[in-house]
Amino acid sequence: MRSGILKEVKAIFFDFDNTLVDSASIIGEVHRKTAEAIAHHLNSLGHAVSVDEIAALIKSVEERMEGSLILDRDLYWPHVVEMLGASKIPAEIIAHWTEIYWLHYSRASVFADTIPTLTELSRRYRLGMVANTDGKPGLKRRRVEGSGLAGFFEVIIVAGDDVPEVKPDPRPFRAAADALGVRPEESVMVGDHPRNDVEGAKKAGMKAVLVGRGEPNTPPHEVEPDLVITTLSDLLLIV
Repeated sequence: MRSGILKEVKAIFFDFDNTLVDSASIIGEVHRKTAEAIAHHLNSLGHAVSVDEIAALIKSVEERMEGSLILDRDLYWPHVVEMLGASKIPAEIIAHWTEIYWLHYSRASVFADTIPTLTELSRRYRLGMVANTDGKPGLKRRRVEGSGLAGFFEVIIVAGDDVPEVKPDPRPFRAAADALGVRPEESVMVGDHPRNDVEGAKKAGMKAVLVGRGEPNTPPHEVEPDLVITTLSDLLLIV
């Protein structure tokens, strides 16, 4: 554990999904519920498709689109139905599928160590959040507020909503530091994503902590974090 990482640090910024909230644990259910809605519609049009097949396609398309920093789920479903051989789907149906997706995704629970860790850190540091948009203006902020965590943060920057650029562009991180009145070099970013969180923060001049959440063998990335931890509460061991 590198205890010096928080030396001379004034602010700690956090990602949201899979850092503070256990979104990964429900993503399979999210894909399946969305797949059920898509299957119901396509079957009504005479396309014989299975929920399992659609769920697998959703997972594949989501990974590809997120990798290209395309975060609006409305843009995912046309790719899914095209791969199933279906014709163009009306915009209102597409929007309905996105509503179903986020309805179930928003049910993710806060990690057990999130509130105790934020409570303790807030006594010593100024806290902020830098999270990517969910593709619909205001949606990520509503999810943060619905989680009950918003009150811990003096500043919440939703990259793609509050600023045009999304992570890993360094500008959302710099905007968060500016809003909090601290320099990037006085800041640490804590997140689960090697590219979006670590690379973006380091390019902005911040230190970066990667949260593995039980996965210490983090896949290598060209930009190395200053520290890798397996649970958020590990931060309390270095303050």
